Amino acid sequence: MWRESNPSKYLDFRTFIMGITGNVEIFPNGVVYENCFNNEPQYYRGETGAQDSIIPAMDCALGLEYP
Repeated sequence: MWRESNPSKYLDFRTFIMGITGNVEIFPNGVVYENCFNNEPQYYRGETGAQDSIIPAMDCALGLEYP
């Protein structure tokens, strides 16, 4: 994992977990879910910064150590 993980590529996938709201470059008109919500565009927020700390907190609680 440490060899292949490249911090400079973080935003390449982060864009998709940011959600639809504020992500106008990819979703300028929101997202329409067919046969749901009366076919109106939906705008959802992605994860919060609080969720970013869940994995490191679990690692710490389990006593896992990384380089």
